Amino acid sequence: MAYLNVNQVTKRVKSHLILDSVSFSIDKGTINGLTGPSGSGKTTLIKAIAGIETYTKGTIEIDDITAPDRKLLRRLGYMPQTNALFPDLSADQHLKYYAGLYKLPRNKYLKRTNELLQMVKLSDMVHKPVNTYSEDMKRRLSLILALFHTPSLVILDNPTSGLDMALKEVIWQEFTKLANIGAVFIIVTNLTKELAYCDQLLYLKNGKLLIQGTESDFNQTTGKPSLEESLIFLGSNEDGANISNCEETTHSNH
Repeated sequence: MAYLNVNQVTKRVKSHLILDSVSFSIDKGTINGLTGPSGSGKTTLIKAIAGIETYTKGTIEIDDITAPDRKLLRRLGYMPQTNALFPDLSADQHLKYYAGLYKLPRNKYLKRTNELLQMVKLSDMVHKPVNTYSEDMKRRLSLILALFHTPSLVILDNPTSGLDMALKEVIWQEFTKLANIGAVFIIVTNLTKELAYCDQLLYLKNGKLLIQGTESDFNQTTGKPSLEESLIFLGSNEDGANISNCEETTHSNH
């Protein structure tokens, strides 16, 4: 049974079609990479799933609950592309605020605070205000706030942008650990190495979902030997022209 079902979701602003009848399903315990060219509708799509963007028609169901719904808020972890932090608050104050918001027991709050601050190497900055942070420190704090309450659906928009390779590896290990206990991840990224970590990929272009499947599915569909070459091919073909077997390689479960 799929945990997330997106059915014919369309977003139109005046005459501009931002999302064009996007449909897919995602199972529990999976890491899903959402990729595609700039302006393809990726951020609009994840905002719609997170319940912070309206859409013209279609439905989104999360664990059989039609979104948006307040019951889903505690199940969701969301990290936007631009940080939404309070500049005058410290990391510790942010974490305490989120702990209250999600009603975390004190023992879980302390455990997760310690784990996540160490993971992103912010322990020595925990009491300093965010306005003293570098941009990559702000991204690290934004990321752990999305993971802090161990949500069942984690939506991340370019979460490791600007971070060093060693830290990226540690963060992806955390994603895998949470997926192994049932969490669903949707991660927007155009980094081929990170896409290769995902259980399945979704390719969006001009508001249309062209392919959903594994790296092997992408290569089979495009006739290319590697994921990087497949993505280049998809990006260079207007509206996915000359892409064969898209329907056959669009899957809801892997």
